[in-house]
Amino acid sequence: MTTFKDFQLGTKLGLGFGSVLVLLTLVAGTAYMGLTSAFDGFGEYRRLARNSLLSSEIQADALMTQISIKDYLRSEGDQSLKQVQHYLEETAKNVQDAQNAIKNPERAAMIATLDQHAKGYASSFDQLVALGQQHHDLVDNRLVPAGSTARKAVTELIEVAYNNGDNQTLVQAARLQEQLLETRLYVARYL
Repeated sequence: MTTFKDFQLGTKLGLGFGSVLVLLTLVAGTAYMGLTSAFDGFGEYRRLARNSLLSSEIQADALMTQISIKDYLRSEGDQSLKQVQHYLEETAKNVQDAQNAIKNPERAAMIATLDQHAKGYASSFDQLVALGQQHHDLVDNRLVPAGSTARKAVTELIEVAYNNGDNQTLVQAARLQEQLLETRLYVARYL
């Protein structure tokens, strides 16, 4: 039987280099598979980080929208309205970006539901603004003028009753004026 000692020097060197090359190929293959797996892992991490960032931006914009709506309800000013519209647009833009970026079907379904809710929220706010304008129109163009007209009519009635010396009508007119002023006070509290 031939042993390794019996081989010639060239054969020994060839077998040594061959075994080193086989080991090197195994190490290179393992390294390639490991790096490919790491690269895929970094890609997945990057995708998750982007999706997480989009989600946090949507949440931040939604919260800022709520705060802006609260400010609008307090002041009903144009600046507050513009701020609400800005955050509604930012939320819609970020939801659209999330719909384009998220590929997971379960998460994509959640984003689609979120999109529907965000659109409903914006629509409800538009209705709120329209109702607020209608409210101000009713108060400014109907209630206030009607109240002023009624108060002037009662005041004229009081003056006529006083000039005619009709005390009974004067007392009733004074009670009517008291009721009218109380009614206006209660309406102002309600509105």
